Amino acid sequence: MELIIENLGIGFGETNLFAGLDANLKSGESLAVLGCNGTGKSTFLRALAGLNAAKQGRILVSSNRLCFLPQTFEINKEIPISVIDFVELGTLALENTKEAVEATTALALVGIAPLAKKLIGQLSAGQFVKACLARNLVSNPDILILDEPFASLDATSAQEILQLLENLKALGKIIVVSIHDERLSIGFDHFVTLSGSQAKWEYKKPTHKHECELHDCKAEIEQAA
Repeated sequence: MELIIENLGIGFGETNLFAGLDANLKSGESLAVLGCNGTGKSTFLRALAGLNAAKQGRILVSSNRLCFLPQTFEINKEIPISVIDFVELGTLALENTKEAVEATTALALVGIAPLAKKLIGQLSAGQFVKACLARNLVSNPDILILDEPFASLDATSAQEILQLLENLKALGKIIVVSIHDERLSIGFDHFVTLSGSQAKWEYKKPTHKHECELHDCKAEIEQAA
């Protein structure tokens, strides 16, 4: 299984965010998409998911089992629906429901099976992200694209989600995640850094320096090759 990016350019309206990006992801690999707010992380992920058209180039995937999780604060938690019913909604993405993973199995995979009968509005921020992941997993995806799943999570919950993603990667899934806090990207295999005018692809443990004056995200990550 592969996700291949060839000469990709994205933007919105008359605004171009970057052009000329080439990249390749294989089964069991992960990609962290880094950058400040407004640099195009969500636009890039939506293009990978087929929800936004690219301005140039193309995106090739060797599987049609792909799921996209938007930023979770965009999902209404006030709807009176139980966790297990919420997760089962993920089967709507399937043409053939025989391909689905059981909702109870998906909840067990993310570690919140005991919460199945709770309302989604009763979940903590971390538990809700896990429920959203479970909802995506019932469609049995090969590629998971997640837009800032760590937003608003405390350190413990963020580490739990990171471990879940590692477990899914070990199952051979391709994981693509946009991240605002670079400290959470250390365990990823590859990196794309967006600046709002260009995209830099880095393979295998780069030295990445990032400083943003508008947000509290100053950080420096140095990783041995």
